[in-house]
Amino acid sequence: MRFAARLFQEDGWWLAEVPAFRGAVTQGRTLEEARKMALDLVVLHLEDCWESGHKVRPDRTLPKAEGWEWVELPLRTLTAMQIRHERRLRKLTMHQVADLIGVAPATYQKWEDPRRCNATLETLEKIARAFGSVLEVNFRKTA
Repeated sequence: MRFAARLFQEDGWWLAEVPAFRGAVTQGRTLEEARKMALDLVVLHLEDCWESGHKVRPDRTLPKAEGWEWVELPLRTLTAMQIRHERRLRKLTMHQVADLIGVAPATYQKWEDPRRCNATLETLEKIARAFGSVLEVNFRKTA
């Protein structure tokens, strides 16, 4: 999943604007910091959208003008967000899911953290079973 972002410098700061989320702008002291902040911005907005049930469509094309680049969400980020979303749909606490799977709550917590998720396929299968679901893995063509 990726979103177009316009990165530009203004008054000594690097700004990152993500039009997919109306009014979403962040900043950094360096271009690299602005890129990291743009990723955090996208994650926060996606979490809000998932919580509220709003549909968000990733961008399909990148504007050809100067300063535009992709903010691409790592798979671990999407995985963590989906785990959290599925748990909340079922009105379970992190502790309850950890107990169902047989792991420490701190271990389970990591799997819902978009920056730290390192769940293996075996772990994802256990989580899916705890949610009364099955794990699906798909391959599809890239855009």
